[in-house]
Amino acid sequence: MKGTRILFSLLLSLAILAGFGGQGYAQSENELYFQETGHTVRGPFLEFFLSADDPLLLFGYPITDEFEHPITHVRVQYFQKVRLDLIQGGSGEIVQLAPLGEDLLDEQAPLLDIPANSPACNEINGFPVCYAFLQFYETNNGMRYLGAPISAAQVYEGRIIQNFENARLEWRPEEPSGQRVALTDLGRIHYDRTLGDPTRIRPQASDNIPGRLVQPRAYAFVARPILPADSQQTISVIVMDPSLTPLAGALVKVEVLWPDGTTDIHRPSDTDANGISQLSINTGNFKANQIVRINVTINYKGETAAAATWFRLWW
Repeated sequence: MKGTRILFSLLLSLAILAGFGGQGYAQSENELYFQETGHTVRGPFLEFFLSADDPLLLFGYPITDEFEHPITHVRVQYFQKVRLDLIQGGSGEIVQLAPLGEDLLDEQAPLLDIPANSPACNEINGFPVCYAFLQFYETNNGMRYLGAPISAAQVYEGRIIQNFENARLEWRPEEPSGQRVALTDLGRIHYDRTLGDPTRIRPQASDNIPGRLVQPRAYAFVARPILPADSQQTISVIVMDPSLTPLAGALVKVEVLWPDGTTDIHRPSDTDANGISQLSINTGNFKANQIVRINVTINYKGETAAAATWFRLWW
């Protein structure tokens, strides 16, 4: 605890010396708060959510805010019907649907008796998709959002269902015409079975209200401005409001720009009670007298800020 206070005091002093003029901040318009469940979707999660023609039909409402999964350490957000994962892809960070259909597949459920050669069916991934399920799948870009089928139609808990990689379709004859095919709430089922933490489900108040901007400021520092190749460097990020009050819970993204033109992206832990997040990296085997540049972006309740720092490799 004492060491943390000393580090905070040092970083705070450096921030004051650096001045506030060069730091940018803005209220993010790229977020959406759902009063129905009391949760916010923002950034790349919102971009993916809005990519669907009818996102509430395919995903449902958010049932958590985004958070770091305690087992996989991937940033995720649960919705009623799905889970979205933020992963590192070939061209940077991308959002993809988690394979909840595979995780919750019950292979023991009896199959529905449908003729294999029925003209109302289409074989996809080795499984027939038929009748209203097929119409729903084709109408809603099923391969992208539901994934490939992983079972034929089954009878499960008294309903006709069919499992796909990311979702499960079910037949609800009691609903009006046009609404009888729906997605099972696999997001909520999976969350309850694997995590079950009620605190993340509880509604959160929206801070995205005009006149209540926090205006966060971000600062980035390295422990050693000059160091040899193949050694450890520690990057510290501090997030404060304009009155120098530390902000806990800010999401942090660190981009390390190496001398060979490559970039590594890191998601260190959210800022702690002192507004600090830290990351350790290996400097690699680059030649001496080259500069490694570091860009930092933070998101605090929908508002963003940026900072930058660098260090030089020596012998």
